[in-house]
Amino acid sequence: MVHTRQTDTRMATHVNVCFTDAPENRDTGMAGGSTRQRMRTARRADRGRDGMTWMYVAFGSAIGGALRYWSIRGVDALVGERFPWGTLFVNITGSLLLGLVLGLLTAEHRWTLAPHWRQFVVVGVFGGFTTFSTFSMQTVALIQIGAWGSAMANMAGSVLLCVGAAAIGFRGGLALAG
Repeated sequence: MVHTRQTDTRMATHVNVCFTDAPENRDTGMAGGSTRQRMRTARRADRGRDGMTWMYVAFGSAIGGALRYWSIRGVDALVGERFPWGTLFVNITGSLLLGLVLGLLTAEHRWTLAPHWRQFVVVGVFGGFTTFSTFSMQTVALIQIGAWGSAMANMAGSVLLCVGAAAIGFRGGLALAG
């Protein structure tokens, strides 16, 4: 797939509305209107769909949270807890996998999920699995004990590696769906 401005706009719109499957977005590739208009239309179309979507999100969050807990514990057991390697691992892995899933779902609508299952995966599982709130507090703790170097390394590593992993995952998803 060739990287274009339209591809970027479509990806941003899909990510922001968590792949709402509004009928007006299916056939057009979301090419018409401004990004803000498309997002508003998609959100409006999704409001009345499934009053139980929150349960999918809650269940996905429970799964993601448990996966985060066991992943961090496993990494910490392997390398120790002097630096928040477990949190960094979870953030990079979560960013990579979320990028992969979003890439697969964005690729010209070849892969699809019903709206409540998209919410389950994207908002629930990945929202529960990735740990930027934990990352933030661990960075604050490192600063409070005067470990500025570790705090800066944690911030730079988390942001650069997670954004990079998300981009790689997204492009991988597009290629796989290709």
